[in-house]
Amino acid sequence: MRRRKVRNIGFTLLCCLIATCPANQSFGDALGSLTLGAFLTKLADQIDQIVTDARSTGDAVAMEGGREAALAITNARNAYSDSLNETVGKLDPEIKNTTDKLQTLVNDLSTGAIKTVDLATSRALVIVSTLPFRNNEPQVRSTTPRFVVPSESVDIRIKFEGNFLDSARDGFKPSLLIEGKVYDAEAQNDTQHIEFQIPAGTLFHVKSADNAGRLQYAHITLTVPWSKSTAYGLWHSKEEDHFDLILGSLPISPGKIVLMHTTKADVTLAPKDFQSGPFHLASTKEAGNQDHRDTPYSVTPDEGWHVVRGTSVFKVFSAQGDWSHSFVSDDADRVRYDVTTIHHGLSGGSSGSVDFRILFKEVTTQTQTSSTTEELNLEWGDSKAITYDAGTWKIIFTSFDGKHSEFTGPSSTNPFLDLRNDGGSTIVTTKDTATLQWP
Repeated sequence: MRRRKVRNIGFTLLCCLIATCPANQSFGDALGSLTLGAFLTKLADQIDQIVTDARSTGDAVAMEGGREAALAITNARNAYSDSLNETVGKLDPEIKNTTDKLQTLVNDLSTGAIKTVDLATSRALVIVSTLPFRNNEPQVRSTTPRFVVPSESVDIRIKFEGNFLDSARDGFKPSLLIEGKVYDAEAQNDTQHIEFQIPAGTLFHVKSADNAGRLQYAHITLTVPWSKSTAYGLWHSKEEDHFDLILGSLPISPGKIVLMHTTKADVTLAPKDFQSGPFHLASTKEAGNQDHRDTPYSVTPDEGWHVVRGTSVFKVFSAQGDWSHSFVSDDADRVRYDVTTIHHGLSGGSSGSVDFRILFKEVTTQTQTSSTTEELNLEWGDSKAITYDAGTWKIIFTSFDGKHSEFTGPSSTNPFLDLRNDGGSTIVTTKDTATLQWP
């Protein structure tokens, strides 16, 4: 594009001035030797770099602020078209005041001193409002939408607001140059509004992996013919003003939306061996020479575990004399055996004694948690219902500007996503770009 060539020439000229200015000449003096046209081109190049950096970081304030600054610069170029060949150091004080304000605006955008789009817009509008436009000369105050959305199926509509006093006249229809193609304004344009319809898929590369999840921008040139009145208004000439502007584009979706669903299930673990004890029962002299008939021994499993019925074993380590045992039960999470030892005196026989343990298998269940993830491929204005029970799901959202958010229920605080209840389900909805309030 012609504008690009001019910018390169201006930047080269600037570099030459820096390299060749005498040692006793300041950089400010070198800028003062630039023509107004070259100086405005330098500012436009700085805006290009700001917007390029903003695209990489998802910084919408810098990108949209850059767009507003570019609008002010191109309006200044048109308003001061008769002074573009004058050097900055010799400019009329009123024009010099405007160039200083433009440079300060660009510097503040570059350093991040401007924190909101509203501040960038208001400062750019203040500059534009003081420009000395000639009678009937077109002005552009704003463009909408703030960001377009690239699409392969939906046309892009771009509107300009400002003063376009001759645009409804025959032969004065505005046009828009985008990537080498010229588009004529819609028929309904009037003195304050110009609208263009750009065919779907012709602007921005929506299927490029590099661009799909990032902010994009394009240089566009609005051409507005107008009728210039000559001396004393005796006759008129047809002129054209060119507005070199920046058009921003959102990614095709707000970002990466991941739905995580968590489930819990009781899982039975493999049985393990339980061993009680040891126990000792005796009717010998040392134990008091007493009979012990059907003495109950009950054992319970470890806390949280359960008896596997039918697995108990009465394990004897040592025994003598008259003793016996019998299995009673293994229900109610306990195992019971009755044990007997008998005393024998002078009548003969050996008194009973036994050392034993009670063994069985025990088992338990454990709650295990498992999670599955699903990426929700939602473009702007799309919705998805979450039918999982409350407390079992989470939305993990990484927006295209790098911010990370998590949701476990309804929420309306995110600039890009809404979550709301609807008949027992949660509906995830991406914002409609027509009503998007961001940044």
